[in-house]
Amino acid sequence: MFFAAVLLASSALAATTTFSCSRNYTIVAGDTCDGISRAVGASTYQLAMLNPTIDDACSNLQIGQPLCLGLTDGSDCTTTYTVAGGDSCDAITNQFAINSTLLFLNNPQIDSACDNIYVGEVLCVGNQLFTLPAAFTQNGGLNAPSIGAPVPGGQLTSSIGPLSSAIPAGNVAGAPTSSPGVTANPAPTPSSSSSTSSTPTSSSAAPTPTDDGDDECEDDENDD
Repeated sequence: MFFAAVLLASSALAATTTFSCSRNYTIVAGDTCDGISRAVGASTYQLAMLNPTIDDACSNLQIGQPLCLGLTDGSDCTTTYTVAGGDSCDAITNQFAINSTLLFLNNPQIDSACDNIYVGEVLCVGNQLFTLPAAFTQNGGLNAPSIGAPVPGGQLTSSIGPLSSAIPAGNVAGAPTSSPGVTANPAPTPSSSSSTSSTPTSSSAAPTPTDDGDDECEDDENDD
């Protein structure tokens, strides 16, 4: 999931060293983290590392927010591959003629068993090692300001479920089992202050019949 890469990016201190981006992207309505990675050719890990303000679910993207896609010092993998149904790490390394060590180093969010890659994830498959500067990783990367506003009508949401490395071939390539889209949800219904309504009750109980003496008078008449 995208959060695996974000967790790696969010464990360091706030940035104190300035770095320049080799390329940028501005978020528009309907964007998803993996969708952006796929469109611009930047791996899921690289996008997360360079933009640690993105949360682990990629649910806080803002329209108009600038994203950094790579660094001018050469830390920019532009050879990428989007995981499809039936993929495994071995299949990917064979396809791009790279060894597994390089695949894991350029995509450190992949676990040692390669059982957490998922359909739609964008991997760096370059034939060289791309590493961020030590000062960059120690200081937490770049923190792009959130200058935009969420998609009108609702918050941005994204949820992508993890799939095994050998994803069942029956799955549609590039289509996660859960919806990954950052989409505008319907405008939330304003919540009104709730008040407990109670059925009015009479403070006085029903009158209890009283003895008005009629029975006694009736008995006297009968005696006569």
